[in-house]
Amino acid sequence: MRVHIGLGDGFNAIIADLQRLGDVGISIAKKRFAAAGPQIVARQKAMAPVDVQDGGQMRDSIRFTAPRAGAKSFASMSFTVGGDVLLPYLQGRIYNVYAIVQETDPTLHHDGGQAGFMTQPVAQAAPAIFDGIAKDIDAEVASASG
Repeated sequence: MRVHIGLGDGFNAIIADLQRLGDVGISIAKKRFAAAGPQIVARQKAMAPVDVQDGGQMRDSIRFTAPRAGAKSFASMSFTVGGDVLLPYLQGRIYNVYAIVQETDPTLHHDGGQAGFMTQPVAQAAPAIFDGIAKDIDAEVASASG
């Protein structure tokens, strides 16, 4: 399962400002994403349910993909949970389905953790990330304006 945050649709004004800055704009977005990534992963792991069946392997499989720029999104970062590490614990179930069910089913009961463990930390961090990008844009524009 992958959770993705990016500057794409809906962020046209921010993207236009970043594009006017050229490569500096991409650098600003990537820098802010890179700084936020490890903090988001820590929160995701703290919120992840630990199933007796997987012994915490799902939680431990949460990882952050370095920020990148691409054609569909001006800049983005991704968080992933699951993978082959879970196969021994799933009794033939598909690991991506397992992670999705753990993320989306609020009726599951665990001693710790909760549904939404992947998406909630990203949604909570997004406003501060975008505020930081806006501040960095303002600083860059002020510096260039002299």
